[in-house]
Amino acid sequence: MLLLNDNDVSDAIRDSIDKFASGWRGGGRSLALYAEREFDSGEAYKSLDVADAGGRIRRRAVSYSGPVKPTRGKMRVGSEGTVAYLISQLVERWPKLLKNHPGPKSIRAKSSPVGAIVIVTDLIGSGTRVNRMLDKFWRVPSVKSWVSGKWIEFIVVAAAGTPEGIGAVESHRLRPAVIAEHIVPTIGSWKDQALAKEWRQLITNYGPRHGRGGVAREGYADSAALVALSSRLPNNTPAIIHQSDGSNWRALYEGAAPADLRPHFRMRDEPERTKLAAEALGVELAPDLNTKDAKLVVVLSAPPSLLRRQDVVAIAAATTLPRSEVERIILQAVTDGLLTPKWRLTEAGQRILKANRRGDRRKSPIATNSEPYYPQSLRIPRGQI
Repeated sequence: MLLLNDNDVSDAIRDSIDKFASGWRGGGRSLALYAEREFDSGEAYKSLDVADAGGRIRRRAVSYSGPVKPTRGKMRVGSEGTVAYLISQLVERWPKLLKNHPGPKSIRAKSSPVGAIVIVTDLIGSGTRVNRMLDKFWRVPSVKSWVSGKWIEFIVVAAAGTPEGIGAVESHRLRPAVIAEHIVPTIGSWKDQALAKEWRQLITNYGPRHGRGGVAREGYADSAALVALSSRLPNNTPAIIHQSDGSNWRALYEGAAPADLRPHFRMRDEPERTKLAAEALGVELAPDLNTKDAKLVVVLSAPPSLLRRQDVVAIAAATTLPRSEVERIILQAVTDGLLTPKWRLTEAGQRILKANRRGDRRKSPIATNSEPYYPQSLRIPRGQI
């Protein structure tokens, strides 16, 4: 399972927005940051019928306030507060570029109008919650006008996300760009399907029949996400992880991680992270490799089908390395001639792997009879009498 502590989540969000902000080329337009949240209204902004310059009545988003107040009493209010605090810190760092939950009038401002709406969250599980928020922006007539006029684009920034959830958000009609630093492994996306089968057997045979909120045994929308935040266990994880059944079965933990589990969420140094990445792929690295070269070997060892598809998200999920790190390593590998521009291993890349990898520890053994025959008595071969 991917384990993320509060610092992992905060650093991922801050670093992603800092990187995006430093490279933003919006022609003088700013970025509007919103914490992903649940709210009761069907639209992100309140709209009124307003006469335009020609006297025609138009439905238009009004007021200086941001999206309507969130629904209180929900499980996500705590994490939403953490994300909102991070947004306030980022706005202090980039006061001329970032806006904190602005309303439509601020978005239209003549001085530094908004060029992109950025939804910020800690985790994209199935993608359903983020898509609901995007739906509420889409229902605002003014937003439709901004998007059709190409004045506004949408971006979703997450500390972590499942490959399936990221794909679901990217497929929304607003076509947002999704930036997720940590890619969450799911049972369905695992390279090791034998291990995935064992997980499914555990889920079927043990624990509660339903997860938190009445979700299925494999988690909300059958996500089967294998992730734990030190602040909470999402209900996208299998029910055996996050739900107690009131009798003999207990969740891994409820609320924040207890004191005895917190050491497992500690910040890992680079050699540890690299070792875990190699183990995730089932390869054994040469012992004398430095960390930088070891990470290169890990990424080049990713399944060829993922490299051919140029699927950074899937490669990050397979290796457990952060997405930005995978992108950087692949770019360098292409520059150094270890990968072609289409991410196929070159002869030089093959030589690097052969020289610095001990082999695949998960290669299937030669098939043998699981119940071999042993004769209980000897007999004379035919024709010997």
